[in-house]
Amino acid sequence: MIKAIKWTAINGAMFACLWVGLNGYSQGVLNIGLFITWFSILASLLLLSADVREEMEADYSVPQWVDVTFDVFVIMLLVFHGYMFTAGMYVVHTIITNIVRNFITARDQ
Repeated sequence: MIKAIKWTAINGAMFACLWVGLNGYSQGVLNIGLFITWFSILASLLLLSADVREEMEADYSVPQWVDVTFDVFVIMLLVFHGYMFTAGMYVVHTIITNIVRNFITARDQ
């Protein structure tokens, strides 16, 4: 339950910052949202390391469909506002995290 609350807080903050910033209310808030987005993208690249995957457990914060739905909303928001490169990299993030998630779930069964 605590993991789900942390996931909701972090991803909710990211989406709120992107929403507020991209809709023209605050450039500073947009910068925070884009920083969190790019941090997530770059952090997902660590999942390509075999050492990291070995240490991971199949104990996730939220169901996979919730994570994918959130990612799709972020991608749509970025595309709608013309952030095509960031959206494309977030697609890569989504693909990597879901492939690794499926690999770890299969491994731990």
